[in-house]
Amino acid sequence: RRAAARRARGAESEVMDLRQVLEEASPTHVALAVALAVALPILLWTFSGPSVPSIEVELTETEEADELKGPAHPEMKIQDPKHPGVIRCFEPGTLQLLGEVEAMTPERVEEVVLKAKKAQEAWVNTTFAERRRVLMTMQKYITGHVHEICRVASRDSGKPLLDALLGEVLTTCEKIRCVCANGEKWLQREVRPNGPLMMHKTSYVEYHPLGVLGVIAPWNYPFHNVMNHVVSGIFAGNAVVSKVSEYTSWSSAYFSRIVQASLRACGHDPDLVQVVTGFGEAGAALVACKNIDKIIFTGSPGVGRMVMKGAAPHLKPVILELGGKDPLVICEDAKLGEVVPMAMRGCFQNAGQNCCGIERILCYEGIQEEFVATVKPMIEKLRQGPALGHGLFDVGAMVMPRQIEIIQELVDDAVAKGAKLLVGGRQNKDWDGNFYLPTLLTGVNKTMRIANEEVFGPVMAVMTVPNNDDELAVEIINDCDFGLGSA
Repeated sequence: RRAAARRARGAESEVMDLRQVLEEASPTHVALAVALAVALPILLWTFSGPSVPSIEVELTETEEADELKGPAHPEMKIQDPKHPGVIRCFEPGTLQLLGEVEAMTPERVEEVVLKAKKAQEAWVNTTFAERRRVLMTMQKYITGHVHEICRVASRDSGKPLLDALLGEVLTTCEKIRCVCANGEKWLQREVRPNGPLMMHKTSYVEYHPLGVLGVIAPWNYPFHNVMNHVVSGIFAGNAVVSKVSEYTSWSSAYFSRIVQASLRACGHDPDLVQVVTGFGEAGAALVACKNIDKIIFTGSPGVGRMVMKGAAPHLKPVILELGGKDPLVICEDAKLGEVVPMAMRGCFQNAGQNCCGIERILCYEGIQEEFVATVKPMIEKLRQGPALGHGLFDVGAMVMPRQIEIIQELVDDAVAKGAKLLVGGRQNKDWDGNFYLPTLLTGVNKTMRIANEEVFGPVMAVMTVPNNDDELAVEIINDCDFGLGSA
């Protein structure tokens, strides 16, 4: 018993020491520690599995550079009559020109779809082991080239390298690990029971490849948004054609080379995965293409309706991931030491450009004053600047310049209707890029646009729950037009 007591005291001491370390560490150090803890099993899994090829993917001079040379382009014209047939690509944090990519016509879209379709005719006959080997080849390259991938993703989207590590690379590696570990089981035949009138029948569900998937990806996580559907799509036996956002098209060339090199190294046709770059007509062509068997779209409800309308004449199945207005509810007995880091990350990671980010904080009246007093100095201390070559920053740039105007309209409307602006509330003009200052608003209520419309920016909007009323909190949460995730 005495030995057990000594062990218990020792374990308690170690827990207290760890707690002290975490409390004293900066949010960046904690995030890196969490990333390492999650990444370690992925690395062990990758290099302890069956032998997989090693690939090399050549980078361009701009992809390799840690800092660009060249002037800023404040107008950031991605579509310029002086440069027909191309998308002009810019770094959001510096507004420097990255290069140009093809603005594909409907005819070019059809051409790349047919390439993928032809490659899928052979790929559909591969085994799960062969598909798993391709994914593990991708994983091996990704884990060996983290800095290169983060650099390219950060440059194209304006996010700090740490945000790229957590939101681009770590999520993609886990998706690959999860699909390789579970995908074959998920796609096995499922036997279903029959009623007495069908006792002479055997019922089951089988999963067969659809053919060619058409993906219309958003701009907030250019690496993960491309890889996400490629991983699950090709493992299920499909080809994948991804139309990337015109605002993050530059990085797609490197990311698609990773996938195609992995397919080639494993003896398969690299045309199985294709990338479409272009404007609205290219996306519309992908939706309407008769050789696309399913559409997966992530974006706004307005464009989502257009995608569904375009697919309807072909009775083409569509998956839509549209806007959100996710709440974080902080009850009066919450432990702020645990809640505040989640609130900060949920509002300000990737400058608030997150599909499952925190758009509303419902703070119970009994704890709101303490919560606001805690987060206000933390938000004021957040460092903001370009992703590469100018130092370390906590919050990066907005991908789209128009988004700054949208956020400003929402903030101004809230202040005009009685909200209190405690931090930020304007464009950050210390840099040339698309920066909006990390912002804290309190006193937000349902009459304000910011309580009802998606912000998709670095704004913490705090709503009060009077009298710590649980039923009222639920009512406020559900009084929303969007589908929700919540915490």
